[in-house]
Amino acid sequence: MSMSNSQEVLTSTSGAKKRSRVRIVILLLLSVGTMINYLDRTILG
Repeated sequence: MSMSNSQEVLTSTSGAKKRSRVRIVILLLLSVGTMINYLDRTILG
């Protein structure tokens, strides 16, 4: 019983790290896209 509990904790921890990493990548891409958009409008405007 103790073994399965520790496996669940390890599985949920690695899943949370993976989900967190995906969230960071999405936020990074959105930030870069927004920055490029503003720079483009500044240069063309």
